[in-house]
This record gives sequence, C-alpha cells and structure tokens, in this order.
Amino acid sequence: MKNLIILVGIILVSCNFLKAQSLINGGAKIVNEAPSAIVFGGNYINEDIGDIVNEGTIVFKADLTNNAATANFMYGSTGLVKFNGAAPQHIFGSSTVNFYDIWVESPLQVHTYVSVWNNLTLSNYNVSLNDVLFQMQSGSSITGANSLAHIKTLGWSKLLQIVGVSDKEFPVGTMSSYAPLTIRNDDFYGVGYIGVNVFPDVLEQGTSGATISDIDHCVNLTWDIDEQIIGDLDLVMTVNWNSSDEGSLFDRTRAGIGHCEPGFSWVAQMESPAIGSDPYSLTRSGLTSVGAFAVGDSCSPMANTFILNMDIKAFLEGPFNGTDMNTNLTGSTNLTNFPLSQPFNVPPWNYAGTEGVTSLPNGDIVDWVLVELRDATEASQAYSSTIVDRQAAFLLKDGSIIGMDGISNLAFSNSISEKLFVVIWHRNHLGIISGNPVNGNCGVYSYNFTTGVDMVYGGADGHKELLAGSNKWGMIGGDGNADGVVSSEDKTWVWEPQAGMEGYLGGDFNLDGQVNNPDKNDIWYKNIGSEAKVPAEIPFPCGEQISDIDGNIYNTLQIGTQCWMKENLKTTKDADGNAITRYCYNNDPSNCNVYGGLYTWTTAMNGAASSNNVPSGVRGICPDGWHLPSDAEWTALTNYVSSQSGYLCDANTSYIAKALAAQTNWQTNSNTCAVGNNLTLNNATGFSGLPGGYFAYGIFYRVGDQGDLWLSTEFSPDYAWFSVLFFEYPEVPRSFNTKGMGTSVRCLRD
Repeated sequence: MKNLIILVGIILVSCNFLKAQSLINGGAKIVNEAPSAIVFGGNYINEDIGDIVNEGTIVFKADLTNNAATANFMYGSTGLVKFNGAAPQHIFGSSTVNFYDIWVESPLQVHTYVSVWNNLTLSNYNVSLNDVLFQMQSGSSITGANSLAHIKTLGWSKLLQIVGVSDKEFPVGTMSSYAPLTIRNDDFYGVGYIGVNVFPDVLEQGTSGATISDIDHCVNLTWDIDEQIIGDLDLVMTVNWNSSDEGSLFDRTRAGIGHCEPGFSWVAQMESPAIGSDPYSLTRSGLTSVGAFAVGDSCSPMANTFILNMDIKAFLEGPFNGTDMNTNLTGSTNLTNFPLSQPFNVPPWNYAGTEGVTSLPNGDIVDWVLVELRDATEASQAYSSTIVDRQAAFLLKDGSIIGMDGISNLAFSNSISEKLFVVIWHRNHLGIISGNPVNGNCGVYSYNFTTGVDMVYGGADGHKELLAGSNKWGMIGGDGNADGVVSSEDKTWVWEPQAGMEGYLGGDFNLDGQVNNPDKNDIWYKNIGSEAKVPAEIPFPCGEQISDIDGNIYNTLQIGTQCWMKENLKTTKDADGNAITRYCYNNDPSNCNVYGGLYTWTTAMNGAASSNNVPSGVRGICPDGWHLPSDAEWTALTNYVSSQSGYLCDANTSYIAKALAAQTNWQTNSNTCAVGNNLTLNNATGFSGLPGGYFAYGIFYRVGDQGDLWLSTEFSPDYAWFSVLFFEYPEVPRSFNTKGMGTSVRCLRD
C-alpha cells in the first residue's frame, strides 16, 4: 500500500527529503496507514494545527520540531517511530510530542515535553533530556536500557513513570554516569506518577545550597524524586552506582541512603554494606515522603552508625575556678565516702545502671554525671518519652565526660531516627539539654556545652556564663533536692540540715567536700528562681475536657503518644476572637452541633504557612495549646493504630477505619471491615470519627457516608491534603482537594 497523505491544510515542502533540508507542515494532517513507512530524510517541522496520524512506521533521519498549537501531535497513533540518523538528533518545539512505540537508534536530545504511550526501546544509544519532562504513560514500558543506553536527566529534567506495588525501574543517568533506581509503593492504594532526576553532586539542602563538606565520603550523585500519588506512600527504593562515582574516602561497607525533604536537613539511614560490584546498590524502605536521596558512609550525613561515640564537655558552676574545675571531692580532700558506684539509682533519676569502679581511674575526676540521649525533631520536643539510652559517667576537671576506664568517650549502641539531643544531669546542678542536634562525624558525636549561650536549650535561662566576658558556660548550681528548680526548699530541706558537715552531700553546692556558707551565699542565693529547661512530659492531662473561644466543650483522648480532641471543631471565631466563616451542613446549625463545622483550608490555617513538621506548629483556628495536625502527624496516628492488633479488622494492618470511626450516624454497608458494616464494632480507639460530609462550589455533599479532616500540609499552591473516612472503606486513605473546599477540622495537642 502506498503512503496516504491527507491534506487538511497547507504543506510547504522545501526539499525532496534531502538530509540538509527541511519539511515544514504548516497545518496539514498526514495519515500513515499500516504497514506503510514514511522516511523524513531532513528536518521535520510541525506548525499551527499540523499533525501526523501514524499507524505504520515513521523514520526520522534528522530533527523533529513540534510547534503545534495543541498538545495532540501524533496523539492516538499506534504506529512505530524510529530515530536512526547518522548524527545526533533532536526533538525541539513548544508543544508535546506523543509516541506510541519509539525506537532510539541514534543519540537523541529532547528539548520539549514527550509522552510515550506503549514502549520506548533504547538500541545502544542514550536519550538526553534538557530541562523537560519525559512521561511514560500508564501501561507503557522501557526496554533495552543499560550503561550505554539510558535516559540522561540534565538540568531539572525528570523521567515520569507510574509506580505501584511492583518494582519500577528508572534507567536514568548523568552526562557521565549510569545511576538507575527502582521504586515500588508497598501501600496497595497508593498508585501514581513518580518523577526522577539524577545529578552529579550532593548539596547541603538536598537540591539547593553548597556541596556538602563530606562529599569525599559520598557517592557523587543525588536522585531528586517527586510524586503525584493519590493515597499513602510506603516506598521501597534501590539506587545503583559505580565505583567511579564514589568519593575518595567513601567506605561502601558502612553506607546508607540519606533523605532530604525540601527545606530540611539530611536524615540518615542506618549503615550497612553496599551490595554487588560495579554497579553497587543500596535499598531504603518505609519512605513516607519523597525529596532528594544520596548515598554516603557513616562519616557523612547519609548513614548512622550503631555505635555512638560521645565526645562531650560540660562545666559545673560550683567547682569552677575560672579556668577549669576543682577536684576537691576526689583530689586533695579525697573523701573516703566518694561513691565508687553511680549515685543516680534514686529519685528523681531512678537509673538502674551498674556503672562502678574498684578505685578511681583518673586523678582529674570532679564528680559523677548522668548522660542521657534523646531522639526528637527538635530540643523543645525532646520529652522524656524520647529517651533512647542513659549512662553514668565521670566528669573531668576540663569538662570532658568519660567512661569507667577514666580515658574513653562514652559509647552507646543505638540508632537515631530523628535527631540526637544530649542531656546532662548532676545531683545538685540544674540539668541541661543540647540546644542543637548533636551530629556525628565517622561515628564520633561531639558537643561542647561550655562554649556559648546557645549550646544549651533555653540559652541564658538554661545555663550561665561562669565568668563575665569569658564565654565559658556551665550548669547552674544550688538544686539540692534535684527537683529542677533552685528554690527556698534547697536551703531549708538540704543545706540547713547538712550545714557544718563534711562528705559527699547534696548541700555541698561548690563540691569542696564541706557544707558551709559559701555554698549558700555564692551558689544557691545567686541562682534562686532558676529552672532547668530540659523538656519533661507534656503537662496537659489528656482525657480532660477543653473549651474553645465560643465555649464549646470537647473531650480529649490519648492515642499512642498523641492527645486528640474527640469531636470536630465547632468554633465561629479564631483564638483571638476574630469571626471566621463556618459552614453547617445544609446550612442547618443543628448539623454543626452533631458533626462540627465545615471550614476551608485557608480558614482552618488562619494565615499560617503549610507545614509537615511534627508537631505542625500551625495553631490555625484551634484552641490555645492545640494545633492543626500535619500530614506527618496523621500518618503517625494511622501507623500507631495499624501497629495495635486490637484495632485491626481481619488482622489486616490497613483495615483500621472502623477503629477510628464513631458507632453512630454512619450509613450502613455490607462490605467486610467497612466503616458501615456493623457499627457496634466501630471506635475501638475512641477517636469517634463522624461523616460530616463536605462543602464545595456552593453545594453540600455526602453527610452520613464520608468524613474528611483537613491537614496542615499543602499538596500544591491550590490544593491541600486531608484524611478520609468513608462508609464503604476499611482503610483510611489520604487525598487532596482545592483549599476552598469546606471540610471538618480535628485538633491535636501541642
């Protein structure tokens, strides 16, 4: 059969398919029927409403340019397109180029958006993307990829593919390296597009900032990943690299994949050996968010070590002499009752450790201290519930904190999932916590509390400058009863009964072995009113009732480590008393009494910026001390519920909706484990989720069968995330919608 060309506009032919010349389609529709073939020996330029319907084979020997007015060029075609020119070829243009099957048989540079609907075959040549998106549509595939034939993502370019529960390979690379990765989403209901870019560097903020200082301990590659997935993420990702990509000091036997979300710092993975040999690979699982990913060893921010070697220094105010600390308790006085076993086995510490010596191993020992590690997102959130380990140790006169051998740093065998904060306790000085995360370098975690005001959380309220102008800071003395406050009780109950005595005593605030007036006058008196700034537990007794500014009463309940309101918000004012827009379903105020109000995301946030922090920090329209939960906090709730067998339906960790849904007001449904199936089995957690419906475009929808809750995390400038309970579902999915939709609000305790 001959080629069939149907002219629906004007074709301007400037050559007879000569390589050095071009064919410009100024608006015609070219139809190529199977099994016919068209060979474009020169450049093909598509303009205006020009189009090709390809059911056969089209061969491009030179460049293809699509400047059509719409994105439908070759859309719907089912034929094959080949690029096999004698020189590197280009796809240019201002509009999308669609391919069904595409064979790349020569180097191909892509400069416009490309969409592939069936198969991309790489025949020993690369496809180089130049600041564009290259989208593999649902059901499409890539074949022939290898180190010589893959997709180079230059600039901000991304390869987009659908990712579900099966591994999907992204055969990507840089100008000089092949660095493919595979991704799958173990959350069955989370399916959608993942976009991948790889570039040759590792930056401080993932995709911005300067090259990290530990680049020699890293693989010199970053995989930048974004997602357009409806549903939750539970990603498993395997990255690949070659030895030629490795830094000069990189130790692949102690490697990890670091993760950096936009605007945050790198979060390390626990170290493990890389697998294979040119290429090497590592896998990281349990990823609930995307961002930048890079590989490094335990001397970089990418890998945590199991052994935390703690190089810590701290001063005590009492024995400080202007330069270092006196050793009166163990040196010249050499008290016979100085304890050889740790003294923190009593309240308030109740530490059961067995640290002890038969004789003091170092002549520079000042006293015992208790070192505590906490794993939290920030110092203010490092409550006692975040403690991961404790050890008693010796404090030397230069501030060094050492182990029982009198020489070595303390070693802890722990992993840190968030950030590491260090607490130092002493028997009669106020405890301190590091004001900044303690970062490791090759497994050594160094922190010097003595060098500045901000080294302790609370600043000048958390510790004190020991000598004016010296910038030497120390723990505040005078807390004789170790209750975290220097008060009259320390004098009345501790110092006064011990005054005039010698020994290892709580009233000896300057640690000279004697309880006398200098302890009271020089230490205790100067510090009256000082309080430790080490976070304790959240003081609010969860389970009690609270009220909003309108006087509405809400019950509260504890689920895991979180304290939630049991009812949806009803307020008509923000916490400052300003009127806000509240919708009641069908404009009936009685529905607000039952289901709570419906608020737009913008109203719920009350001017705050999007947050996915833990806690979100977004008070929004919640009562004082409460906040709008972030997507990460909602995920923490569902993860906790999923981990408790008593909250599961059919022992399925995804079937937790009934445990969160109320026993009333839901439409019934016969689906096994659905919210609406046997309402009496609902609400095992006590969360009491209700189907308040939603409001959109002036219409109310789905009261009785759907309950949504806004989260403080936006999906895009116009959309935000919310959680979903639905009468037919056993799961608790997340979704996103326009910020102008009216949805319920549930608040979480700060």
